[in-house]
Amino acid sequence: MLAKGKGTFEWAINDLWVIGNFEQDQFIGDKKVITWKCHYVAG
Repeated sequence: MLAKGKGTFEWAINDLWVIGNFEQDQFIGDKKVITWKCHYVAG
């Protein structure tokens, strides 16, 4: 299985909250079998 993706972080509201956004495509051979995304906020 091969996975390709990215993740980013940014600070919000006076740098008291961190926001994370992630996405990933997963492949078996040349065929994409799933895409997932995640968004979270912590503070």
